[in-house]
Amino acid sequence: RMTDCISVTQKKYHMPVTVVMGRNMDAILVEDEATAKSCITHLREQKMAPMTFLPVTTIQAKQIDARLRSLGGTARLMMDVVTPNAAAVAAHPSAVDLKAKF
Repeated sequence: RMTDCISVTQKKYHMPVTVVMGRNMDAILVEDEATAKSCITHLREQKMAPMTFLPVTTIQAKQIDARLRSLGGTARLMMDVVTPNAAAVAAHPSAVDLKAKF
């Protein structure tokens, strides 16, 4: 799950990060689209509740405008207040570069 893949650097950012992630907060990261489709098929066959799967290979990030970091006040970019968890990095090595994409 996305919540298991990141750590928020300071407690005061937990709620804002939750709001930014929205419905993807409980999404499950998988390696590719084939894996996601396989998981969805399995859930349907077992008549389990639907879940959201995010294939790491399809995530595309836009370059962050450096000027956003200098807005002042208490505003922070989400990428500046979260770090990847070691377990997530081990499970999804290709996701390690996601933060670099931002």
